[in-house]
Amino acid sequence: MKSIEKRGKNYISSSNTKKEKTYDKKGGILMLDFIINSIIWTFALYGLFEMIKTIIYIYSCTKLKSDGIYLIVAVKNQENKIEGFLRSLLFRIIYGKEELVREVMIADLDSKDDTFNILKKMEKDEKIMKVGTWRECKEIIESIKES
Repeated sequence: MKSIEKRGKNYISSSNTKKEKTYDKKGGILMLDFIINSIIWTFALYGLFEMIKTIIYIYSCTKLKSDGIYLIVAVKNQENKIEGFLRSLLFRIIYGKEELVREVMIADLDSKDDTFNILKKMEKDEKIMKVGTWRECKEIIESIKES
């Protein structure tokens, strides 16, 4: 294979074919091709990194579990209304179509009335219900994330 240069064109000749590559004196077309490929690869890598970042965020921040729904109810000073509300909620969960609800956690936010005692009495009747302070509920949530 021999190469012959003629007025800014590079002719490559072989026994069967002649191929022509044109470029200006400083390789302009080759440089343009390099720049376009660099931009395309940059966008491709950026897209890949964004997808990886999204997957890591979803996995690490949300801790998605497919084994049930945990319902958290925060209450404060609701002794007149809390029992009716929770019985209605539990009726829907137990006898309705909410079979994915795994546990109902009720967090008492330092009530000054008899709300916490009412919740403790209801907890003895219902297996699906757990009652505690906000800190205790936070610890339960953390244990759910780890299991």
